[in-house]
Amino acid sequence: MNEKTTKRREWVKNVAIIFLTILLILTFFSNTIMNYSLPEVATQYVQSGSITAKVRGTGTVEATDPYNLIINDTRVIESVAVKVGDDVDKGDPIFYLEDKESEELKAAKEELVTLETALDNAILAYETKILDGTISAGTLAGVQSGNTNSLAEAQAKVQAAKDKVDNLKSTKAGYEASIANITSQETLLSNSSTYDAAAQQAAINSATQQLNAAQAQLDAAEAKVAELESWLNGIGSQAEADAGVADTAAKMNAASNVVNIISNNYTTWDTNGNGNYDAGDSIINSGGAQASDIEAWLAGMQGNTWNAIISLKQGEYEQATANYNAAVKIASSYSSKQLELSNARSAETSARQQVASCNQTIANLNAGSTTTDIASKQKELADQKAQLTAAIATIDAQITQAQEEQAQVLADVAGELNLEFQSDEIARARQKVNEKKEEIAKLEEEAANPVITAPVSGKITSLSYASGETTRPGENAAVLQVAGKGFTVSFSVTHEQAKKVSIGDVAEVQNSWYYNDLNVTLSAIKADPNNPSQNKLLVFDVTGEDVTAGQSLSLSVGQKSANYEFIVPNSAIREDNNGKFILIVESKNSPLGTRYIATRVDVEVLASDDTQTAISGALYGYEYVITTATKPVEAGKQVRLPD
Repeated sequence: MNEKTTKRREWVKNVAIIFLTILLILTFFSNTIMNYSLPEVATQYVQSGSITAKVRGTGTVEATDPYNLIINDTRVIESVAVKVGDDVDKGDPIFYLEDKESEELKAAKEELVTLETALDNAILAYETKILDGTISAGTLAGVQSGNTNSLAEAQAKVQAAKDKVDNLKSTKAGYEASIANITSQETLLSNSSTYDAAAQQAAINSATQQLNAAQAQLDAAEAKVAELESWLNGIGSQAEADAGVADTAAKMNAASNVVNIISNNYTTWDTNGNGNYDAGDSIINSGGAQASDIEAWLAGMQGNTWNAIISLKQGEYEQATANYNAAVKIASSYSSKQLELSNARSAETSARQQVASCNQTIANLNAGSTTTDIASKQKELADQKAQLTAAIATIDAQITQAQEEQAQVLADVAGELNLEFQSDEIARARQKVNEKKEEIAKLEEEAANPVITAPVSGKITSLSYASGETTRPGENAAVLQVAGKGFTVSFSVTHEQAKKVSIGDVAEVQNSWYYNDLNVTLSAIKADPNNPSQNKLLVFDVTGEDVTAGQSLSLSVGQKSANYEFIVPNSAIREDNNGKFILIVESKNSPLGTRYIATRVDVEVLASDDTQTAISGALYGYEYVITTATKPVEAGKQVRLPD
């Protein structure tokens, strides 16, 4: 029993010893374990010093105004007389070509044969149309003399011919209606050998209906005459209508001219580079005489985008075009409206006569009829009917003649347009033949001189071909830096960086000792075409003996150095919704050792360069500022320093 109790006590004692040992170990190492879970930060002293707020960048040297030498035909290079970097005088040989006919010359000769065939075919079609007999002699003479009608005049002729036929047919219809009226009266009379009151009343009723129909025709004819007279009185004369066409054409052309000028030049005039028109833009100086033409158009446009201005002016041009088309329509309709008025007046006279005839018939019927009266009336109606029948025969002949005239007008207009088109085709074909002959002559002249010489004096900056290679038409064969012309270099910067420099600033060149007498000066600050809303392009003029196109230069340009009390690395600057700040490390003692706390200090950035930033804030100097950390760091949290 005692032995069991003793063993149990030993076991409890051992467990207690192990537990206390573990507890002591955890207590001793708790600070170390906690430290390893904290973010490790790198720090640097806040210190005083100087900062130079410079802008740095690298760009490729380009010739200010290089001369691109182009060989315009396919030739084989026999030899190259120069190498890159050589200085040449105007007229010095650069390439020697093989003395062979170029592929372009062969193709041009084949094209000339095709163009001459097309010219012959166009002349044949023109002569065939002249001889087919469908065009009147007068129209043919006008085409051959160049005195042709405009499209508006041709339309007016066609419409006038159609109106003439329609008006004659309308007059004939009136005569036929009158004959029908007479025939109806003859029927009544033939059925009334003696006086019959009922028959007489029926005849009066029928005659009254015919009178009403005739009166309706007369009212319509009078209204048509009044409408045409009002139209012609409102227009005035043909000369006034033509003057209206000229005036609207001038306004339309002026509007079109201004729209084109703005569209072609606004990118040059937009000196702010923001796509808006501003009164400060040097538009008159840059646009010259063209700009003076649109100065009045831009009144009140300040602040609008150039696209909106162009759209507005395009609307004004379209309105001017509509006014011009309306004026042309009025002028071309003048003569046809006059003819239409003449025909309407004839129809009015015919309708008035028919009304009078109906009134007379009713009067006769109201007066009563005897057998003798009936016979007399029948003769009178027969005479009227014979006159109307003769008039219809006459007007049928006039209609036939008018239809023939209409057909001839259509043939003349179509023929005139066809001949004009064919004549233009001949002119175009002849022009193409002449141009191709000139091209062949130029190619033959080039083939006769197999030496490509320098067109200007300067330095060879690039050569595109070596001996044995074949030239590619239209591509640069060589590039020359013209003697006396300089170089430029440019690179893109942010808007904030661009504010730190001014035109005329002299740039420093990395490894400047390598160059002899090298000068680089900022000459322009303009919108970066690749990112105009975010970046600016700094353009520098470069001079020096050892500079050539294609070199890469690293530049720095900007303000002079200034001294500041507090300077920190750029990586120490942080920012949130409350502004810019830094985190400094403050130490606190504890029973388990020293602890380090990240503390926020709000700051204002005074200046910066590529590596450092000058700041102001609640600092004493020589504080430890956090630059980097292994984990995200928050103000008030504990951090650890490197061992």
